[in-house]
Amino acid sequence: METKNREPGNPNTPPDSREIEGAKKIMASFVLVRKHFSLYPEGHTLPANALEGLHELLAAHLENHGELKVDVEKDRLLAQGEVVVSGEQEEGALPFTLFRDGIRWMAFTEGIELPELRELLRIIIRYSFLTDDAEGDIVTSLWEIQLPHVRYEVSEFAWGADDGESDPASGSPGKGRIPARAALPVERPQVQAPPIERGDVECTPEDDARMGDLVKSEEDRPWDSYFDALFDSLIEYREQENYDLILRTLSEELRDCLTRMRFDVACRLLSNLRAVQDACRAGSSASAQSIEGFYRTISNPQFLEPLQDVWSEVEAVQMGSIRQILGCLQPVAIGALGRMLVKEQMPEMRQMLVETIVTLASRDVRPLEAMLKSNDEKLMQGLVQVIANLEGEQPVKLLQSLVRHPSEKVRQEALRGLFRSRSANVREVFRLIDDPDESIRKTVLKHLALSRDRGAEKFLLSYLESPRTRDRDFDHIIACFAALGQCGSSRSIPFLGKTLFHRAWMPGFWNRAYRKGAAEALSVLGTAEAREILKRARHSPFPGLRKIARGAD
Repeated sequence: METKNREPGNPNTPPDSREIEGAKKIMASFVLVRKHFSLYPEGHTLPANALEGLHELLAAHLENHGELKVDVEKDRLLAQGEVVVSGEQEEGALPFTLFRDGIRWMAFTEGIELPELRELLRIIIRYSFLTDDAEGDIVTSLWEIQLPHVRYEVSEFAWGADDGESDPASGSPGKGRIPARAALPVERPQVQAPPIERGDVECTPEDDARMGDLVKSEEDRPWDSYFDALFDSLIEYREQENYDLILRTLSEELRDCLTRMRFDVACRLLSNLRAVQDACRAGSSASAQSIEGFYRTISNPQFLEPLQDVWSEVEAVQMGSIRQILGCLQPVAIGALGRMLVKEQMPEMRQMLVETIVTLASRDVRPLEAMLKSNDEKLMQGLVQVIANLEGEQPVKLLQSLVRHPSEKVRQEALRGLFRSRSANVREVFRLIDDPDESIRKTVLKHLALSRDRGAEKFLLSYLESPRTRDRDFDHIIACFAALGQCGSSRSIPFLGKTLFHRAWMPGFWNRAYRKGAAEALSVLGTAEAREILKRARHSPFPGLRKIARGAD
């Protein structure tokens, strides 16, 4: 049904549900923007952004449906007989404020500009709470400023454009009825003010302290009431447009909290939002998805820049709040957290960052993978610590790839990570014993030597028995036997004894390397059986064998 040219207030025009829903969204946004303007100073980005959103919403509605007319009662606002805003009959409530000053209906017409909305809000806020010395009221100010796309009707007598009367139904743009109590502007005589003495304006230390207390109380005052209003709006108005506006506002508030290190306030914000999200899951899935979008926004590295900037100033007492904030992030935040990890020196803070990144990467490892292309050595070392704490095949593959990293420190850290990983295939890790990089080979052997693990012993025995091992260099073979001696047990005795006495009469590089290695392994092993074998070798008729056995003591 075409409603654009419908006459507002015509009882013969059936209500359009889409138009009524649109009016509800607009007025809910109007109430929210009014709260923004009430709580924030002139020029603050939050009310400015909220006002732009309201203007876009209203302009689209007027283009589709024509004039939006809202009837005013003491405790509610109505559009086509449907309640769009309700409130208590008390000072500050929008319906009561408009009704108190005599406004019976207000209408917005197509073409309304952003400055008009801003002026209307300023006027309503200025007279929301009347005092005994208040000059004028909403209607007087509206009549004086003449907003071209805002019409209204006022009770009591009419103020005309030409002869002192006007038709309240037609409501000439910017004009309405003025209540009897609204006085016309009066010319006041100019009074010469006395000169101001310097001593009259100088502040004492007591004045400075008092002013500081006032500023602090003013800074602290809005948070609870303002957030309560925002979260009430989230619960009450679950239309997509309202959610987008309120969540955008909350994200800006959260960013401001991070900048100002108000981590306790940020925690309250996120905690309340989580409660709203839980309530939404039982109802509107679209609302829950919007909140998920909010969490994606606040996890963006650009959004977290203020936290990175102040990270070095975080105190130990704030760690609990920081941990809660980090717990609300999504995997896309890994990039920002990784850069913070590089700069962090405090062990407790580093551990918290590592644990957070591990949790996030467990949900989605791709952001972590993307960071592994970095040339930052410190960053790579920190990320290896994270990967080593992850479970699954992919983290193991990442560690194995980092074993080939150009940085020796990163390679060493990757190896240690592989050895610590519960998901790593021990045999695949031990295969690095033949790696072309000497530092990697030494690290593998050191780990084998210290493992005291039956699997390590079995692997070394198999490796040393393999014919391919005979082609390795002398020092490497000796190091392998030394590692076997450290991690071995009585199961290695037969192999070591056989190797020591095998063809004891035959000289040669391979025989000498293996016999020397076996002797050293038996010496390190140190069991009674091992000592007995070495004793026999020291009394061997073959000089070469005797020399090797005595050198192992």
